This record gives sequence, C-alpha cells and structure tokens, in this order.
Amino acid sequence: MSYVEGWIFHEDGFFRGGISFSNEKIIEIFKSKPGKFARPKSIKKNEKPLAKGIIIPTFVNSHTHSADRALRAHVASYTGTLKQLVAPPLGIKHRYLANASKDELISSIQTSISEMLNSGTYTFLDFREGGLEGLEIFKNAIEKYFEKNDTKKSNIVQFKINAYPLSRPIENKYKKEELDLLLEHSIGLGLSSFVDWNEDEIRKVASHVKQKGKVLGIHASERIRENIDKILDLSPTFLVHMLEATDDDLEKVAEFNIPIVICPRANAFFGKIPNVPLMLKKGILLSLGTDNSMLSKPDMFREIEFTFRICRIHHFSKNAKMDVKPMDILKMAVQNPRIAFMNMKKGLHEEDTPDFIILRTDSIINKGEDCAGALMHASKDDIILAVNRSCDRAYRTHTNRNRRLGIFQKSSSRRLGNR
Repeated sequence: MSYVEGWIFHEDGFFRGGISFSNEKIIEIFKSKPGKFARPKSIKKNEKPLAKGIIIPTFVNSHTHSADRALRAHVASYTGTLKQLVAPPLGIKHRYLANASKDELISSIQTSISEMLNSGTYTFLDFREGGLEGLEIFKNAIEKYFEKNDTKKSNIVQFKINAYPLSRPIENKYKKEELDLLLEHSIGLGLSSFVDWNEDEIRKVASHVKQKGKVLGIHASERIRENIDKILDLSPTFLVHMLEATDDDLEKVAEFNIPIVICPRANAFFGKIPNVPLMLKKGILLSLGTDNSMLSKPDMFREIEFTFRICRIHHFSKNAKMDVKPMDILKMAVQNPRIAFMNMKKGLHEEDTPDFIILRTDSIINKGEDCAGALMHASKDDIILAVNRSCDRAYRTHTNRNRRLGIFQKSSSRRLGNR
C-alpha cells in the first residue's frame, strides 16, 4: 500500500487531497482541508507519501504513425506538399515503409514507444500500415522492447504501455480474406483519406468493419475539404484532422456524435492549424494525437503546449468562436480519449486500476484552477512519479507467444468497437 498527495485531476477541475493505492487498484481518494493534508484511513500513521505534486491520469496519444520515426531527420527540411509526403501508395513515407527492413521498422517503433513512455504516455492508438505483416512487425517491436529494457526505474512504479493498433489493407481495395485477418488481430482499421479510395471499395470495407463490431478511424478533410455526408455514411468511430471542414461539416459531425482527433504540431508542419475553438463550440469531443513520428516527437507535453498557443492565436483573431481554457486542452490528453475510445469514467476513481502521473507543483499554485494552466508549460522533466499498473497487467495477460498477434486482443479493445 502506498499513497501520493497534491492537486488531483477531476472532471470539474482540481482538488487538494491524496490517493492511496495497491498493486491492483486505487484504495482511497481523499480531499484535504485548505492548508492541511489529511492522512487517509488506509495509510499507516508514520508512512510518508511517495510523491507530492499535480496528479493527473497518464496521457493517451490518440493518433500515431510510429513506424516512420526513421524519416525524422530526412523530412526536417522537406518543402513539398502533404500529398507528396504521406498519400498512399507513392508518397515518400509509403515508399520508405515498403522498402525498409523489418529491423529498421522495429527500431523506429521502439524509439517512438520510448519517447512516449519517457513523457507520460502509457496508451496510444497507432495507424499501422503494411497489412498483416505490418501488425506482426508492430507486435514484435513491443515484445522485443520490453525484453531488452529494464523497466525497474527509480521514478517508475510500472513501465509498460497499452498499444492499440488500427490496421490497414495493403492496397485501398476490399479483400474479404485480408480484412478478416486484419480485424482478428487488431482493434479495427485506420484508413487514409476518403479521397484516396474508390467509393465502392471504401463502402465495402466500412460495412465489413461495422459487421465485425470493430473500430473505424478515418483521416478526413486534412489536405482538402472532403464530402462529409459520404464519410459519415461509413459510420466511422472517429475522424482525424478535419482541418478543411466547414462550419456545416462540423455541425454534422457533432450531430452524429463522432469524436475528432486533432494533431496540431503535425498540421503546422504544412502551414495548417485546426480550428479548436469552433470544434469545441459545436460540442465535438476532441482528443490529441501527435501523428507521424517523422514529423513530431510523440510527446504529449509538447502537443498540449502547442495546442494552447494556437488557441491563443484564435483568441486574438477575428475568427475566434470561443475562448479555450487550459482545462479543455488538458482533457484532450487525459480524459476525452478514455471516454471516446475506452468507455471509461471521467477522472480518477476508487477501485480503478492505478494509472496516473505526478508532476512538480509550481510554487505559485494555491488554487486548483491554477493547475491546468501550469501544465500548459510542463515537460517530461517535471514528472516526479509514474504509477501505471494497468499496462503491466494487460501486457502479461494478453501476450501469448503461441498465438500470432494475440497481444492485441484485449477486453478494452472490444469496448472500442461497440459504437
């Protein structure tokens, strides 16, 4: 039994208190009176807290492409178009993925995982190109990473990761046998833009995914405005980007209650930024992702701060629809994806599996509402302690060396598909 204390994240803000927890669950969440921390009943009299600070759920990175990490230096000075870089099948990225060795792809994925773990992300949704072989490479990368890395670090209680792969057919065509295998070994499909597909083919694919009760994520209106009615007819679980969407497009997405994942740093690489205030005004549930590892480190602290700053740009522009508060942005990284993709409750709760990080408290913080603002400028260096039991348990339980790709068939994966 251990405990931590400080300012604790809650859906309505932060409150001062502490959390006691065991290996398996959160035992008690308690509030403290102003100026004094009350010791929880579940903790012995002389026991000291493991850490004091700002306590938030671990980050969820809602959109990654982890295998293209090796291209990061190559594309740093890239001046071409978005289509030339990432559109399948002839974009620079896809030609690289097709010709790279398995070892090189495994190394890229492992580097991305390391960067996420070191910055407080313990869950991520990866759009995994390359068909069934791409899924196998992804699984091998994760297994080998934890075989070769010592996970017992002084500031880490557990050091594993929840990886949710969204697979993709080799070609943008409907092939029943291939889809059956992909959906058996992943949580669903993560497709490129609607305009990359023949309409009949993508409709067949979407219908197949829906029939299997799996997740369907689609890039939408990233490069150009796409027909939102045709996209919504596919019954997507969520959309990614929606940069070129109109006011009416977003209104329709909100009516269908479809979450959107935004990736501001990756978008800015091509001179675009999402209209976060407008999306929030429409009532759309937004989550943050870091997108291609070749464009941005999968560091949610950086994504949070950049999102905060582009919202400030919107605030001072004539097109601002509403002010975005720091708490709104923080929820995109810790709460909204758990609601959208994992069917989880808001905030931290007793009986939940421990899954949180503790960050250094800014000396000027004296009210709960200051915490979210402070986290707009935080970094991985501010992490004092990470507590993440769920990843370790999920990884052990679902790693089956006798069944190909068995690691990804997790109970929460089924929840992801039930939309």
